[in-house]
Amino acid sequence: MTTLAGWPASDLDVRTRQLRERAMLPKGGRGLHAPDIGPDHAATILIAMAAASKAVDAGARVLDYWGLASVAILDGLGAATFHEGLTAVLSDPGLAGRVDCVRVCRSWPEARIGIQGTEHVYRNPCVPTGKPGVWEDLTFDGALIHQLAITLKTGGATAAYQE
Repeated sequence: MTTLAGWPASDLDVRTRQLRERAMLPKGGRGLHAPDIGPDHAATILIAMAAASKAVDAGARVLDYWGLASVAILDGLGAATFHEGLTAVLSDPGLAGRVDCVRVCRSWPEARIGIQGTEHVYRNPCVPTGKPGVWEDLTFDGALIHQLAITLKTGGATAAYQE
């Protein structure tokens, strides 16, 4: 993920360490002995990268975004939550190849997965959205999502983390 996303390895390490402490990623050995990550783990890592601008805040902030509910009862991906939708995309390189972008709003809990001009929107129904003024978001380009899905499918999960 550091190579594909251009994300600093030290920042990613802080974020994934926090996820392991919260049992959101597998624990185990290091290096070659580390447990493989799958599409669900990769989705959790992407959410941690997007949810907080500071690495030290990622562990707590990922919980705000992980379970965001689909605005539709089930979105076109068959997902009820943002994590499920992102996992579905990362599990299928063909589907991931049709992704325009994944956008996560940091100003309030909201996320969108854009697929060929259609947006799948996820929100916390208890939190107001659309506040006036300026908001901050992070967008993952569709090409990054597609390459990550391919790497998870063909290059192994260890390669996905390293890339």
